[in-house]
Amino acid sequence: MKRFIEVEQLLRAKGVRLTDQRQLVVRRAVASLHFTAEALVKDVQTIDPTVARGTVYRTLGLLASSGVV
Repeated sequence: MKRFIEVEQLLRAKGVRLTDQRQLVVRRAVASLHFTAEALVKDVQTIDPTVARGTVYRTLGLLASSGVV
């Protein structure tokens, strides 16, 4: 949880809007030590099937450009 809060603060400081879906993707990504994008898509969609593949990939892009992943 602490790691998620740190990442959330970093993203907000960079002006990234964290929707509920983005928060879910970030939470699942920081909770995993190793994952593939497709595995993350499946993981997130088991929790919320309305999260689109594109949302996961765009959020991963934000995390990468912020130096989180």
